[in-house]
Amino acid sequence: MEGEQSEKEQLYNKIKRLENSLEREKEEKEQLYNEINRLKSEKELDYEPIVINNPGQDIMDILWSSENPGQDTMNIVWNSDLTFEPLNALYYIALGDSFAAGVDISGPYPGNKITPSYSYANAFHKLLKKHGKKHTNLKSKNFANIKLKKFARSGETSDGLIANQLTNATNFMKSNPGSTKLVTITIGKNDFNHCFPPSKPSNLTECLDHALNHLVKNLNKKIIPSLKEAGGEGVQYAATTYYNYFSYFKMLDDKLVSLYVNNGFEVIDINHIITDDMICDYTHWCGYKDWHPNSNGGRAIARLLFRKLHYYKFI
Repeated sequence: MEGEQSEKEQLYNKIKRLENSLEREKEEKEQLYNEINRLKSEKELDYEPIVINNPGQDIMDILWSSENPGQDTMNIVWNSDLTFEPLNALYYIALGDSFAAGVDISGPYPGNKITPSYSYANAFHKLLKKHGKKHTNLKSKNFANIKLKKFARSGETSDGLIANQLTNATNFMKSNPGSTKLVTITIGKNDFNHCFPPSKPSNLTECLDHALNHLVKNLNKKIIPSLKEAGGEGVQYAATTYYNYFSYFKMLDDKLVSLYVNNGFEVIDINHIITDDMICDYTHWCGYKDWHPNSNGGRAIARLLFRKLHYYKFI
C-alpha cells in the first residue's frame, strides 16, 4: 500500500513538473524554430521538422521511438497547440523557358543579362512559404517548408523541355511519390524563333502555323501526359501565357489558354498583368529593349497565380 502511494506521489510530482515547464517550452518554441530555419539555410536537412503536439511528452521518448530513431533535438518544433505531427517534405516544380527561369538585367544599356534569375516561380514559392507560416490548419501549414525545384531554362523550346526538363521532373516525382504538390509551366514562345530573322522562311504564316501545331502536339501528347502519370493524384498544375508584344502571339496565347484548361490546368493569362500601361513597370523593355518580365513583373504574376489557387482552395 505504501509502495503504491509512493508511485502515485512520484507520478503526481512528474505531472506537476511537466505543467510547470509548459510555459517555458512555449517561450522556447520560437527560438528553436528560428534555429532550425537557420540550420536549414546553411545545409538542407534530409527530413522535415517534427511538430510536437503532446504537452509534457518526453522528448527522448520521441527521439528514440521506433518511428524516429536518433532524430536530433534540433529537428523538434514546438507549435502553439503543442501536438505531435510528422511533416513530409513538399515540392513545387517550375518548368519552362526564360519567363519561368527569370532574366535580370543591370548596368548601362544594353546591360548585363543574368539567367536564371528571380522569376514568378521564386516569387510564388515565397508566397507559399509565407502563407504556410501564417496559418495553423494542416493543409496550409505544410506549405511553410515547401521547396522549389526550378528546372526552367532560358531559350527552351517545347522539344528542349521534353529532352531535358521533362525527364528530370518526372524522374524526381517518381522517386518522391506524393511529395510534389504544384507544377507550373511556361513554354511555347521559343518554338517560333526559327520563323524570324536571321531565318528567312519562304512563307511566314505557314511557318508560324506549323510551329503552333507542333507545340500543341508536344503539350497534348507528351509533356502533360508524362507529368500527370509521374505526379499521380494530389498535384495541382498551372501554366502561364505570354503577352502580346507580337501580333501572332495573341493566337498563341488563346491556343495555350484553351489547351491548358482542357487538361485541367489553372491558367494565368499574362496579358491581364503586363498591359501597355505596365510595360515599363513590369518588364525590361523601357530600360533595355528586352521583353522579359523583371522582378516586379514576376511578383505580379505570382500574386495572381496565388490568388487564383487560393480562391479554388488548393492552398
